[in-house]
Amino acid sequence: MGTKNRNALPEIINEYLESRKRTVDICDYTSNDVFEDMCNAGYENNTRAFIKIQDGCNMFCTYCIIPYSRGRFRSKPINKLKEDKRYTFGTESDRDDPRNQNEDLGDDAMLAGTYGIKNLKRIMPEIIKWTYEPNEGYEKARTLYSNVAGQFSLYMGHVATNVAGIYSTPISVEQTDVKAVEFVPKEIQKKAMAFLNKELFTMPTWLMDSQLLEKAQVNTSSFIFSVQSGILKGLLSSRTLDKMTTNELMNGTKAYTSAEMFQDLRKSIWNDLRGGKRPDLNQRALQKVYVNSLTAMLEKPKTNANQYMPDSLSEASAIARGQLTDLRRDLANAASASGGIYRSHYLNLKALIDTALETK
Repeated sequence: MGTKNRNALPEIINEYLESRKRTVDICDYTSNDVFEDMCNAGYENNTRAFIKIQDGCNMFCTYCIIPYSRGRFRSKPINKLKEDKRYTFGTESDRDDPRNQNEDLGDDAMLAGTYGIKNLKRIMPEIIKWTYEPNEGYEKARTLYSNVAGQFSLYMGHVATNVAGIYSTPISVEQTDVKAVEFVPKEIQKKAMAFLNKELFTMPTWLMDSQLLEKAQVNTSSFIFSVQSGILKGLLSSRTLDKMTTNELMNGTKAYTSAEMFQDLRKSIWNDLRGGKRPDLNQRALQKVYVNSLTAMLEKPKTNANQYMPDSLSEASAIARGQLTDLRRDLANAASASGGIYRSHYLNLKALIDTALETK
């Protein structure tokens, strides 16, 4: 028998044991035969999955017998691939598709991030003890904390990609029931925003450690803020708002809109304007990032009649202007009801908005 029939080997052996007759089962390898699917019972004890994607070869190298013994290239039919998620094909260079992310786990970034954070919380209290070496400094402690913070940042990035995310699926003409472009469902985007509000924009104090600051000179607050500001700037960008506008145009009420995202962000970034406690230093810094991100999107007016202004379908500037106008009113009310650094903070943000709206 040939290798092409190896899936039938158990049946052939059983047949021989019963009949004790010689079995010959050789196929014509020169024919353009169908793809031979191979099933694997499971991958519970493996760290890598083995998935067959092709039979045969077309190269006909001088030293190689494969094209003669196994035939020409044959792949699994396209319409069969959708039955198994393991065949999903993507690229890590597509930053819009949350299914194609480097070092991602599973198909639910929020669930994976929740489990991951639980593990990181186990590491944090032990960093000083686990990296202790007699007559050494705290370089290893700094390195380990940097790795923990970096992993936390990776989880946050995986989740944030779901907001205004777009599934891009290469398809063939046979796949008439599959969409090449599809926006991440609204409920998943809202779940992602709720996760970011809880785990990131609400100060993750578990990532802070006074011993790391006092002994290893690690500014944990600075690490945390860099992750927070990076994710927030990505959400409050023209690119994100433009994708949301397109989603709303295509899907109407089924889309997760920019208005809904701003409403969700206010639950964490601006909870002090909603009757919450006074903003601490970290939250005040995030509020300034929020304002600066929106003002950066405002369109500048022409300085002269001959100045060229490219046409654009983007509504990011209009959305940002509307949000800043509403926020300016809320900041004025908050300043009048506050004192000390809080009043100064609100007045400063209002002044930034005033300047941006008047000159752009």
